[in-house]
Amino acid sequence: MESNQRRVISLLVDNQSGVLARVSNLFCRRGFNIDTLTVSATNDPAVSRITLTITSDDRALKQLILQTERLEVTRQVFVLDKDKTLQRELLLLKVASDVHNRAELREIANIYKAKIIDLSPDSMVFELIGKPEKIDAFLKMFEDNITATSTLMLVFFGTIMAILGEDFMRQIDSGFAETTAFPVYILIQSLYFTVYLQILNMGVKLFVGELTASFKGISDKLLPGAVPAVDCAVAFNYAPGNAVTIGFLCGMVGQVIAILGLIVFHSPVIIIMGFTTVFFDNAIIAIFANKRGGVKAAMIIPFICGLIQVLLGAVTVWLVELVPYGGWHGTTDFSTVWLGISALLKWLGLPGAIIAIILMLLVPQIQYAKSDKENYF
Repeated sequence: MESNQRRVISLLVDNQSGVLARVSNLFCRRGFNIDTLTVSATNDPAVSRITLTITSDDRALKQLILQTERLEVTRQVFVLDKDKTLQRELLLLKVASDVHNRAELREIANIYKAKIIDLSPDSMVFELIGKPEKIDAFLKMFEDNITATSTLMLVFFGTIMAILGEDFMRQIDSGFAETTAFPVYILIQSLYFTVYLQILNMGVKLFVGELTASFKGISDKLLPGAVPAVDCAVAFNYAPGNAVTIGFLCGMVGQVIAILGLIVFHSPVIIIMGFTTVFFDNAIIAIFANKRGGVKAAMIIPFICGLIQVLLGAVTVWLVELVPYGGWHGTTDFSTVWLGISALLKWLGLPGAIIAIILMLLVPQIQYAKSDKENYF
């Protein structure tokens, strides 16, 4: 028996008063919540069509269908197979807007092919038709995850500062007042960082909006079809739900476990967890992982990347003898691709450099050969 799933039911019923009330009352008595409901006419004036969606398992659905068919006003009942039917939902969404976020809202609308059907100085109204998954993804673009970010920053920085200790923090931070308790100091610093992060995010949104508008003339006249290249942080603006927070947290957990492994096995190289890799690497990866594989992918892949960044980063640092210099960037590509390039350069010298250059030139050519040529750029 399948678990609870979203079901779409279509009923052909007599076109007379009170039918909709009788059908909805039946569903209510059986304990079903009707998620959506539409009534439409058919080519027969005596028959109407009721289309509704519920969440149910197979057993409860069969019982509901049997009871619905027993109603004297019911003519036929169909359970629509999502793989064999075309399902579309209509969304009308009104969003507050001003000169600061209007460009960003237009960009979101363009990505999802939503129409702007009304515009005023302080609001915009979008119309979007698409599959339920597309509607849900569009709505998630307008969610605010500042609370989750604040909690995460408190855990992240609170753990680090608690390990370093109050005495050490007072030595390195002259703003740590004597009258401020250590737990309060941790809370304040974590919230400060959340505010800085939101400012950064808003700045990126404004920058992208202005850059996109400015680049339009170039793409129309000088380089037809060209698009502006921007930093990966732009993806934060289009992250669904708490994908950034999940990627940050899971990547951090992976890095902590890897660091503990290096310590336990007495590694000659210790990689210290870096904020840049956790935020600008794992959080970005989580956004795309969530798009492709959902929440599980957004958790598992950044976690694996956290392990790779520390463990293979330690191997790379040892291989290229960077220990005396005391620094390593530690991103995923530095710990994987650059590890292979470093091995070629160290053991093969000039021939290794030539091989590395050829490989880097071949990768985009292979990607282009396997892609849809018309939509590649």
